Amino acid sequence: KIVEVINDFQPLKVVGGKITGSCPFCGGDEFTINENKNFFHCFDCEESGTSLSYLMHTQNFEFLTAIDYLGKKQGLML
Repeated sequence: KIVEVINDFQPLKVVGGKITGSCPFCGGDEFTINENKNFFHCFDCEESGTSLSYLMHTQNFEFLTAIDYLGKKQGLML
């Protein structure tokens, strides 16, 4: 789940039924996660993406490193 991945690297909170946190790209407070659709979006800087893009852009993971990380979160060995 995207919430579990992002929460590994930054604190998240539930406010009014929405999952929010500080944006890792611009520092704004309009960073939200849509758990049903499995993506994040910042309404301040308009950055959005998936668990994979989050890991690659905020943690500087290479593609295969990010895939391996996500696989291990699901209990898969790649």
